[in-house]
Amino acid sequence: PCRATVLGAEDASFRTGPPGVTHGGDVNDVRILGMDDDLRNLKLLEAVLTPRGYDIILAENGQEALTKTCSVLPDLILMDIMMPKMNGLEATKQLKASEKTKFIPIILITALQETTDRIKGIEAGCDDFISKPFDRHELLARIKSLLRIKLLQDKVNEDYEKLLELETLKDSLLHMLIHDLNNPLVSVAGYLQLLQIELENTFTQEQKDDLERALVSSRELKRMLGNLLDINRMEENQIELVRIKTNIAELAKEVVDQMTFISHADKKALSLKISGNIPDVSMDIDIIKRVIANLISNSIKYTPSGESIDVLVSHESDTNNLRVEVKDTGNGIPEEYIDKIFDKFARIESDKTKPGRGLGLTFCKMMIEAHGGKIWVESNPKKGSVFIFTLPCGK
Repeated sequence: PCRATVLGAEDASFRTGPPGVTHGGDVNDVRILGMDDDLRNLKLLEAVLTPRGYDIILAENGQEALTKTCSVLPDLILMDIMMPKMNGLEATKQLKASEKTKFIPIILITALQETTDRIKGIEAGCDDFISKPFDRHELLARIKSLLRIKLLQDKVNEDYEKLLELETLKDSLLHMLIHDLNNPLVSVAGYLQLLQIELENTFTQEQKDDLERALVSSRELKRMLGNLLDINRMEENQIELVRIKTNIAELAKEVVDQMTFISHADKKALSLKISGNIPDVSMDIDIIKRVIANLISNSIKYTPSGESIDVLVSHESDTNNLRVEVKDTGNGIPEEYIDKIFDKFARIESDKTKPGRGLGLTFCKMMIEAHGGKIWVESNPKKGSVFIFTLPCGK
């Protein structure tokens, strides 16, 4: 049986006991489960721990320890290794494999001294060892140390749960905001189109151009709202691709034609180049068009007046991938931002006069990867950037 230092008068260092862990901060609320098949050892643990204010729960085998642990969720477990029915190692493995109990610290109390036995305990998931016969001061010190760690772990878990709640609330508000903004935006675009049709013959060319810019801006805002909503849906695995066999060169030409007015209005040349024979590939037409539009819009935003943006479409015969490049002649992207450029709400601080790239590139990355493709950026300071994505052609 386990032997311990003879209990004497309370010494000052243990009189107040360790801080409470998960039940309000009072040491009397700290629950410790002790498991041993020898009743004398259990009584000894009880005699050492109860005077310090710990609430002691006893178990005589591994199976009983599992049942009581799941029922009362103790703050710490003292476990003997050599046990009937289920030994301490197996009980430790099961407790550490459960989401409900994996963070409860476990101290193995054992007479086994071989290094291999301790390695088995570590592999099972135990947090500390103490050898039989144990010294009460050592036992209490190890308990206090693990309880402090448990307190911090519980605080982290609590903060994480609060963050998840805030994230859920944020997503709900985001959905509500997007839908509330979308309806008046559709109305604004509709009235602008009516003005364009009904008053076409009375407007000067400058007024027509101003109206077209207003329409382009409304479409851009609608695209941004769509990106935000689709990113959120993608993160929740709620978006499904509607794949149709399509020629991506024709899609790119359609997008370039639509965005030519914007580039010309900003005094930037926009061109499309197609290299080789482009095979039809199964893809979500609307999403890939939006990806190309996002990349072009981004390049227009960051390309100085009088410069050019080139869209290149090709087929990589060696990899059997479609390749689309959107190349600008802007100021480029600082090297420290290259790996962050596709992150959600990433901002580039090198040009204070321009807004951050926001969600457009995040949308592109998520949608291209959903198609099984890859997207990246290559950039040289003062020489411009080229955004590249590839899509697999399949068999």
